[in-house]
Amino acid sequence: MKNIKIIVGFFIVIFIVTACKKNDPIASFRLNKYEYSAGDMISYENFSENFESLKWEILTEKGNVDTTFEGSNPNIILNILSSDGQYTIKLTAKGKKTVSRDEKTILVKSVKSYLNVNIQFTGDHEEYKVYVDKQFVGEAWFNGEFQVEIPIGNRLVEIISDTETYSETHEFEESSSVNITF
Repeated sequence: MKNIKIIVGFFIVIFIVTACKKNDPIASFRLNKYEYSAGDMISYENFSENFESLKWEILTEKGNVDTTFEGSNPNIILNILSSDGQYTIKLTAKGKKTVSRDEKTILVKSVKSYLNVNIQFTGDHEEYKVYVDKQFVGEAWFNGEFQVEIPIGNRLVEIISDTETYSETHEFEESSSVNITF
């Protein structure tokens, strides 16, 4: 009889531990490819379970957070100015009491071209900001010229000053540059 009580008690403890574990969050995802270019969208599948919130981070080789995204399936886009090298995609699933993490490594290799913005001498603007594919890439002050390296491909270039806006898609090709007069 005493052995039966011990066995029943053992199964009750196992049941409680197992039941509690079923509610713990599980962070899990799979990358659909390894190599990307700066500005690319990460292709992945999310298999996470039992979470209250999900946080996605792109970490540099030194472990610094480059970009953060929230949600179950956000569009995770690499920074257009990302340097070549290895990056880590880190997923954190938060539950009521516990946290689960999953990490995968990607390689960023970009063939780049230059974007050159030259000023018009008749322009009214003195300062402007430059965006490529809706990502801020820099700014110029006091009618200055601006140059930045951009990954090749079709890119939306937007230049915004207090008095004027420029928006146009340009094809950036290897061993060439795009010159815009603003």
